[in-house]
Amino acid sequence: MIPRLRFILPLIAVAAFAFSDPARVETDSYRSDQRIARITWKAACRISKYDCPYKSPKVRRSAILGEQGIRGAYWAGSPVVWLDKPVHGTQLWLTIFHEQVHYIQTANGVGDDWGRLLSCMMEREALDFTNAYALELKAPGYVRTLKVWRSLYNCDPATSLGTGMDGNEDTYFHR
Repeated sequence: MIPRLRFILPLIAVAAFAFSDPARVETDSYRSDQRIARITWKAACRISKYDCPYKSPKVRRSAILGEQGIRGAYWAGSPVVWLDKPVHGTQLWLTIFHEQVHYIQTANGVGDDWGRLLSCMMEREALDFTNAYALELKAPGYVRTLKVWRSLYNCDPATSLGTGMDGNEDTYFHR
């Protein structure tokens, strides 16, 4: 009986990992971030329906973002999406996904203008895609409303037309 356990226990461990919810895994390692990014990249391409570049952006972490109250950022033209160091769990998956959407948007020529109106439209589109992904992950508690979009990104339709980005025209910041 004991020799059979030698094969059954690893099989149970592999099955438990394979059928567990991947968004619940909490780790801050570089390798894990890149693995998650490969998974979210496929979802971002599928959900956004944009033409996706061959290579997905790398994920890097910086405490500087957190010091500014920012969870994630993407600088246009960069092959990297940035995350705050303590982002983990489902929020990690959704933040990587959201920043990848911006990477895909700019790779498809969206955002060449970078005015406030276009920036708000890109954030709204990314919000909709991220909400769809949150539901796929069975994490409805992470779905954000239009009210949140308006307040976080200063995207009140009545006041955002024709305004600039106040010196941050080439960066998407996500609080």
